[in-house]
Amino acid sequence: MYGKRNHLVLLAVVLISCLARSTVLEAKIPEAVGFWRFEGDTTDSGKGGNNGTLKGAATLVTDPERGNCLQLDGEGYVDIPSGVTELADADFTIAVWIKTTRIGIPILSKSNGNIEWETREKELYVADSEISEHDNNGTVEYVGHGCDWIRGSAPVHDGHWRHIAVTWEAEAEEGRIYVDGAEQTDEVGFNGGPDNVGDTVRIGFSESAHSRGNFVGQIDDLAIFDVALTAGQLAELMRSQSGPITRATNPNPEHGATEVPLQVVLTWRPGDLATKHDVYFGTDPEDVASATAEPSSVYKGRQDTNRYPTEGQLKLDYARTYCWRIDEHNRDGTVTKGAVWSFSTDTMPTTDPDNVGWWKLNDISGKTAADFSKHARKGTLKGGLSFDRDSVRGRAGKALRLDGKDDYIEIAGFKGVTGTRPRTVSAWIKTTAPRGEIISWGTDEHGEMWILGFIRGRVGVTPNGGYLYMNDPVHDGRWHHVAAVVHEAQLPNLHDHVKLYKDGNIAEIHDIGLLDLWPIETGADLDVRIGKGFNGLIDDVRIYDRALSEDEIQAL
Repeated sequence: MYGKRNHLVLLAVVLISCLARSTVLEAKIPEAVGFWRFEGDTTDSGKGGNNGTLKGAATLVTDPERGNCLQLDGEGYVDIPSGVTELADADFTIAVWIKTTRIGIPILSKSNGNIEWETREKELYVADSEISEHDNNGTVEYVGHGCDWIRGSAPVHDGHWRHIAVTWEAEAEEGRIYVDGAEQTDEVGFNGGPDNVGDTVRIGFSESAHSRGNFVGQIDDLAIFDVALTAGQLAELMRSQSGPITRATNPNPEHGATEVPLQVVLTWRPGDLATKHDVYFGTDPEDVASATAEPSSVYKGRQDTNRYPTEGQLKLDYARTYCWRIDEHNRDGTVTKGAVWSFSTDTMPTTDPDNVGWWKLNDISGKTAADFSKHARKGTLKGGLSFDRDSVRGRAGKALRLDGKDDYIEIAGFKGVTGTRPRTVSAWIKTTAPRGEIISWGTDEHGEMWILGFIRGRVGVTPNGGYLYMNDPVHDGRWHHVAAVVHEAQLPNLHDHVKLYKDGNIAEIHDIGLLDLWPIETGADLDVRIGKGFNGLIDDVRIYDRALSEDEIQAL
């Protein structure tokens, strides 16, 4: 078995040295300030010397993969009589192995222990979307009361050992989540509120409103550092604690991904000792889990490369869930069975006659953005923008990262909703830079443009003559839904006939500019363009040729 015995650690170091000498030199790991290995006790082998105490039903057990580890059943935890190090107002890293099938459970908390969830108390946990204010079941999150989140993107509750880490660089306000050595950060809003004096660390203890009770499962090798480790250092730490990683990891599409395009290539990180890969793919998770390397509908063969298909792309159906598994054939003749991963594909294009353009931006390669309205108005990515390089995890499915310079999307031949006609435009955006257009079209004359974008640091609209923008900022590095609606009128104007929406609610208006009564009479010279001058992430852009209601906006 692969445990934590010295000869396996030496084997891992030798292996890594042979494969990547320079990487190892760069990835030297500093001494942890707290390190609980659970090798038969709760001794702290870090430089802090803060030994833990088993509480409640917490026990130490032997696992066939990890060797000695901590077992928690939802009642017990490990009490650490120290704050160990600052976990917000200074750089830090928390790294740990966990094995669980539960969501809404804490891995580590720093608090006074009264279960009241008070200001600036902290918790690292496996998320439950019903209580964590985000669509994120099974992902890893770090939260502080009044300090906001660092959110991960990859579910970890699959019943396999997963190495997870959170890092924080206080001065740069940069937070990251890692799963099995790969960065899996979704959203960072954490503001680094300093720890409370006297708060102490507990392992597996529920302190926050974002977990339902103490941890259920197994925990091993929990380390806390007073620096933000690099990706290379975390990979070295992970391997030094486990021996070679023989299981396939880091699936793409991610496990649990939604709105995956119909043409896709499956890729993964091979196990450290893998020479061949058995690929299983289908729609029934039980079939994929139980299949063997014998001819069947789900066994796709043994191959050398870590992509399937080895050439071309899979062609999938709309609105289906697919499952896949990779078994690794190792150089010592053993086979490591993989976890079953799943993802679901895009829904069918809408038949809504009022939706005249809908760009989900879920494409994964090339420079063409599919239109999910019935009109098939494809977008062309301009500048250096491409899905291969700039596609990232979005609010739903994927999103595009634009650089604020020459990146934008052009819908060639589509002039938008013109004249005085009613309309609705909407998009999900995530940015810290309050500038640029979200979507625009028209004629470059007074009153003849239609631009939804940033005006004086706030999201608003202008027809190129007058302006209307919301009071609340949205450039906080979090996802926000923004929309603008022009209601029907003979000669609509900003003052009387336009409403702005933020996150589904009618926005409070900050200012109405001069010429706010100028009629909106949008021209038809310029094609629709998305993201001109915008620096950040953009997702799910829609245009309707009627005024949607508040309820309809909330449903987008």
